[in-house]
Amino acid sequence: MRAFLIIRRQIARRFNNLYGETFVVPEAVIPEKGARIMGLDDPAVKMSKSASSAANYIALDDTDKAIISKIKTAVTDSGREIIYDESRKPAISNLLTIFSLVSGKTAAELEKEYHGKGYAVFKQDLAQALCVFVEPIRRRMTQWLGQPSELVRILNEGAEKARALAKPMMLSVKERIGLGTREIPQNLKSEV
Repeated sequence: MRAFLIIRRQIARRFNNLYGETFVVPEAVIPEKGARIMGLDDPAVKMSKSASSAANYIALDDTDKAIISKIKTAVTDSGREIIYDESRKPAISNLLTIFSLVSGKTAAELEKEYHGKGYAVFKQDLAQALCVFVEPIRRRMTQWLGQPSELVRILNEGAEKARALAKPMMLSVKERIGLGTREIPQNLKSEV
């Protein structure tokens, strides 16, 4: 996703430099916490569906049983303290980040809530919070996958709306680069 944003930014800047301000250069909106979720099986590696082990990530179509199992076996740090310290406790810090994102509580609030309770209770509650968070997404996925013709209809409707929104911009782009006109724009004549 980040690479796609970089490419879009480069294209917008290059076009604007050649043909004048046309595109808004997109800016990334990266949250302070949770921009990179690390793997459940290795907190030094980014969580990824393409990881060699399914124990690395939570998939949106994982069953509750699978989510609970993955969290139960997620790597933790030595000790029992549940504190957010990325350098000393990267594994529990990663789990705190995930818990924070799905529960809306801060890592500090979670630290207080689980003070003295140990990893087992923390992981059990994290697994439950993840199941609650993923359930509506999973339900919608199942619903749409069970109705492929409806999904295609919605995608086509969205494509039509996108085309209608893009049409004025594409006309402006074509005009700026000289497509559809007989005359070559002044800024390109020196390059021809």
